[in-house]
Amino acid sequence: MPEAALATAFEAIQPGDRAVIVKRFEDTDVAAFAALSGDYNPLHMESEFASRTKFGQRVVHGMLVASYVSTLVGMRLPGVGALWMQQSFRWRKPVFLGDTVEFTLEVTQKSPGARLLAIKISATNQNGIQVMDGEGAVHVPAVNAL
Repeated sequence: MPEAALATAFEAIQPGDRAVIVKRFEDTDVAAFAALSGDYNPLHMESEFASRTKFGQRVVHGMLVASYVSTLVGMRLPGVGALWMQQSFRWRKPVFLGDTVEFTLEVTQKSPGARLLAIKISATNQNGIQVMDGEGAVHVPAVNAL
């Protein structure tokens, strides 16, 4: 059962507001993502293949890692009803099975007329290494528009 979604009123959101989640990536996550996406690249799925690459081990799908931004937008900040409009990502380092990643969303700008938030994203592993970052835009509809 998913955790309860939080919603923050658009009027209360300010630049500098943040939301954070932490996720440990396991083999079951990678297998489920491969089944949903159809991406069975052996770099993600096969230990023997991955051991012969420069990474030396299986790499978690970059888009699986990035998908946790959707959790932040839709469940944390701004939360229920938010619509993720645009996003760019940079994967700085690979995420491996067993890595724990802390995702931080920060509001950088607010456009009240359009009800848009500019956001920046940072993802850091358990060793304090940034593995991903990015910028995006989120629309927050008026409550009566939901």
